[in-house]
Amino acid sequence: MQRQALLLTRSPEGLPPAAVRRYQVLVCAVTIAACVPYLVLKVLWLSGNMIGWNDKSHAGDAVHVVGNVATVGMDLIAIGIVLAFTFRWGRQLPAWLVLLPMWVATGLLAPIALGVPAGALVGALQGSLVVQGNGLDGWVYAVVYGGFTVQAGAMAAAFLLYARTRWADVFRNRLADLHRGATYAMQRLIVVSSTLVAVPYAATFIAYGFGIGLSPDQIIARTTAQKVALIVTGLLSLAGLVGMHLLTTRSRRYARNPLWVPLALAWVGASSIFASSLYRLIGVSKARARRALPVSVISCSWEGCSPAC
Repeated sequence: MQRQALLLTRSPEGLPPAAVRRYQVLVCAVTIAACVPYLVLKVLWLSGNMIGWNDKSHAGDAVHVVGNVATVGMDLIAIGIVLAFTFRWGRQLPAWLVLLPMWVATGLLAPIALGVPAGALVGALQGSLVVQGNGLDGWVYAVVYGGFTVQAGAMAAAFLLYARTRWADVFRNRLADLHRGATYAMQRLIVVSSTLVAVPYAATFIAYGFGIGLSPDQIIARTTAQKVALIVTGLLSLAGLVGMHLLTTRSRRYARNPLWVPLALAWVGASSIFASSLYRLIGVSKARARRALPVSVISCSWEGCSPAC
């Protein structure tokens, strides 16, 4: 009873609930603030104001309109998720209702949050920080990708505070606390099968990030940030495999490691593979829908995510 009372009066982080509450409200506000510029830009484009476009010939076509509506919806869902992470009613929601959209959001935002700052740094050192092409002004990329980076960090913090409150045992347990259940053989089969797919998948992304296997035009079309984001996506895929193997091998060498570490690796890696594959599949479908457009405008496939989408 005393231990239970302690958990009720102090958070899993060892902070009093009032302090955790302040942090939750802060990261919620930061997340929403990071979404606002992107939402305003999209609403302006949908209303016919093509601010930020230097090539307006294709800005208002049906493919872009559908893409803009979809991405506005995704950003609104992100705001809904972070609100659920912040307020008490979010703890009453079914776990899948908060975990599934957060998992997809992790896969979409993690390569951007890790790749854009690194890509910007490399681009600055190379003197090629200004982004051009895809019919958009350079400042659009700064606003959109800068917002995505802040949004990713704030959502991750909000999710961490939420998870440590709702699923505190995950952060207290170690790998040694996992036991082989009736589905262990199936788990190992899934991990081995995933490895056979994910390793060449990751290698392809890393190779494309370095320009291997691409034509000169495709290499030129990519910005430094997009190249780095491809490499990061490949590395995240490999990190996910490491996490999955640690969760299923039950190695004594890592038995005392916190459970949340391989769980986080598997979470980020698997979501990155899913989200990047889904996004590029949609990008290929959109490219086929506008075959008459020049290659430079088809910017949502292997060239990486574009704000125009």
